[in-house]
Amino acid sequence: MKKIDHHLYKNLGGKRQALKREKVYHLNQKEKEEKLVDIVKEAQNVIQKTECFDEPVKEKVEILKRILGENVLEEEGNVCRRKGQVKDRIVNPVDPGARHGAKSDDKKFVGYKVNSTMSEDGFITNINATCGNSYDGDLLLPLIDKGLANGQMISKVVADGAYGSAANRFEILKRDAVLIAPVSKDANTSGDYYPQAMFSIDESGVTCLQVTGQ
Repeated sequence: MKKIDHHLYKNLGGKRQALKREKVYHLNQKEKEEKLVDIVKEAQNVIQKTECFDEPVKEKVEILKRILGENVLEEEGNVCRRKGQVKDRIVNPVDPGARHGAKSDDKKFVGYKVNSTMSEDGFITNINATCGNSYDGDLLLPLIDKGLANGQMISKVVADGAYGSAANRFEILKRDAVLIAPVSKDANTSGDYYPQAMFSIDESGVTCLQVTGQ
């Protein structure tokens, strides 16, 4: 806004920086609620006066609208923080593509993740960056198909349990390859497949307990 309409930029308050005493962790509950109302009113004023502009202001206005919708509720004129989290919400307005992700319960992050394929001798053959909350299992086939399209010969895919769904195994077989990956205990419980607990696995093979009546 400063470059496009300097007068409006100044009218909206110009550049500001919160003082240390204004930081959220310094406020009590009542002050937090009042601060939220003030911020929402200010954001709505910015939106009203800037949504007629073209890019790049328009892009920022849309991000601001989305942030309000994902974090704030307005009921009968009252403004309050939305309870719970909206799926796929923006967590960083400077980098709106970043998302909350987790390697485990103890290892959480904000940003992106990388899925890649590697040849048996250690060369990276394909790589794909996605937002931090993406599900690894959905990203295997695009990587494999990209490799096949580039002329790679793939007969075996070794992966961890995040990729070991029945759907992925079936699709890999259709590509004349085999997927070697652990089967998650809670995988394939959508109703389309039997869960792993329904099978007995030993050296002789795999036996469906329901079919044998055990």
